Parts: sequence; structure tokens; C-alpha cells
Amino acid sequence: MIEAHLTLGGVELSIGEEDDQIGSFERSYGSIVRKHETNALRLDEDHYFVPINKWHYYHGNERREFYKYACEDLEKAKDFWIKQSLYYVTTQVKVTIFIRVKDETMLTHLYASMGGVENDPREIVIYFRELLLSMRTKLSYLGFSMLELDAAFEKYAKLSDKELQWEVT
Repeated sequence: MIEAHLTLGGVELSIGEEDDQIGSFERSYGSIVRKHETNALRLDEDHYFVPINKWHYYHGNERREFYKYACEDLEKAKDFWIKQSLYYVTTQVKVTIFIRVKDETMLTHLYASMGGVENDPREIVIYFRELLLSMRTKLSYLGFSMLELDAAFEKYAKLSDKELQWEVT
């Protein structure tokens, strides 16, 4: 039986702009249309926003609550459509692994990514944290020790208020 030795080479984080901006917005909040339809709220002179929250299905307090959520989503639609300050990114974690078999060393990469993330830095950090934790778990299943993982992920973690917080660089 041939033995292979795995070594972690590094962990990298990256952010890329999402290709399907409109699709990401529609999956999160609703659609932008040219003609008024049920549940639509006016976005600008020529467009309406149809939120995912179908407030017109409800009555009384529930209707008011869902209408409030629809109005909050309308503000997101204005940020996306009119101000263009809201857009979507894909977050990615890439880990380099060296595999040594006898005298030969090979290089491979493991990736974890999540798309459709709003460009809000607070949101991005949350998704990076999830991806980093997921990647650590996968690497532990491959046999990497906690010491090796701590060393590889050290630059992204800091202890604060007794809770692990992730720093994106």
C-alpha cells in the first residue's frame, strides 16, 4: 500500500461579482415589471416592484405586517434598480493542498463558494465565516489535525468577546 502525505499550503478568500444580478435580486426580493399587477408597488415612472411577500393574500394585522415587509423590500428594489447601490457577489474559499507520494509532490485545490450574496460587508463576513467553518470540517475529515487547521486558518480568526469572529482580508 502506497502512503500519501497531505500538507496544507494556504487558505485564500475571494469575492467576485455575480453574473446574474437580476436573477439573484428576484430570488431574494421579487421582480421588477413594466405593467401594474396584483401586489405590485410603484418603483419609478415606468416600473413596478412585485415583492415575494404577497401581502394582498392576508387580512388585518397580518396584512399590515406583510405590507410592511413588502415596503422594506421596495427600498431594496430602489437600491438595486434606481440607485444601483445593491448588487450581488459570489464568495469563495480556496485551500491549497500538497499531496506527497514517495518522492513526488502534487498540488490540488479545494473550493467552497456561495453566490447570490448582497454586497453588504456584514453579510459577506457571515458567509465567509460559514464557508471557512465548512472547509475546516471537510479538511478534518481528510485527516488534517486541529493544530494544522488552526495554523492554516489563523490569519482569518481572532478571539473577541469569547466568540470566534472572522476577518476577511
